Order: sequence, then C-alpha cells, then structure tokens
Amino acid sequence: MCFFAIVLVCGSQPVNDERGPALFFCFLGILESLLYVVVSVGLLVSAILLWVFCAAHWANMNPAWATMPALATAALFLCSGLYFVEICVLINDARRCSWRPPQPTNSVLPH
Repeated sequence: MCFFAIVLVCGSQPVNDERGPALFFCFLGILESLLYVVVSVGLLVSAILLWVFCAAHWANMNPAWATMPALATAALFLCSGLYFVEICVLINDARRCSWRPPQPTNSVLPH
C-alpha cells in the first residue's frame, strides 16, 4: 500500500513543485512504519529466544538464578507489545488524517 502511495504521488500533476516534498514525506512515513515493524519483530524474536534458551535453562538448573532472565524476558515481551501498540496507533492516525472522497449521493426520489 505504501508503494502505491508513492506511485500515485509520482503520477500526480504537481503544483508549484510539490511532488518532491510529497515524495519525501511519503518516504519518511514508510521508513517510520518499517522501523516500528522491524523493532517489534526483533524484540519479539529476542524475547522468545531468551525465554527458550536462557530463562527455561536456568529454571531447570537452579530456580534461584532464573529470576533475572525471566524478568528480562518479560521486559522484552512488554517492549515488543508496546511497539505493536505504537504500530496500531500509527496506522489509526494515518487513517484518521487521510482524505477519502465522499460517495456521491443518490438524487433520485424514492417511489
């Protein structure tokens, strides 16, 4: 969808050289959303790996030493969830700020 936004901006008729800034801001929006997705997935993968390889290992070996890896795993899951919420807020804000042309109203009187 972001690619189509760039294609539509490139295909638009510019007024006073506004195509360049529009492409720049589309590019910044795409980079921001891509950053949130990459960070969220990276935090989720690292939390799963820490849970599987570290927290579960120390819980089996010595339960007294399993507290810190478990807290680190929980913190990573929390950060991943916060980034996912930020993605949802970003998408919701983009939908709220985007313009949709109104649907034509039917001018025919009902029978």
